[in-house]
Amino acid sequence: YEEASNALARGDQQQALRIFKRLARQEDAASQYQLGMLYLFGQGVDQDLVAGIEWLKRAALNGDYLAANELGQIYMTGRGVAVDEAEAIRWVEQASRIAAQNEGVAEDGCE
Repeated sequence: YEEASNALARGDQQQALRIFKRLARQEDAASQYQLGMLYLFGQGVDQDLVAGIEWLKRAALNGDYLAANELGQIYMTGRGVAVDEAEAIRWVEQASRIAAQNEGVAEDGCE
C-alpha cells in the first residue's frame, strides 16, 4: 500500500493503479477505496463511474469510512447515479458506524 501511495504522490498513476488493483482484489479496504477514486476521477485509467462506485462499495462494506462517506456524497449529488436520498443516508450512516467502531483507535491500529 505504501508503495502505491508513494507512486501516486510522485504522479505515477499507472504504477499506483497496478498495485492498488492487486491489493484491492485481496480485499484490502484502503486499496479498494483508492482504486475506486482512481476510476471515479480517471487517474491512470479511463474514467469509469460504475467501476469506481463498485470499488467504493466493496471498500465501505470492508470497513472503510472514507468510501462509505464518499458513497453518501455520490448518491446525494447524483454523480454517476440517480439522486437517491435514502441510499445517501444509508451510506452516511454506514460511515458513522465505521467511525464509531474505530473511535479511539489510531490509523496504525494502536490505541
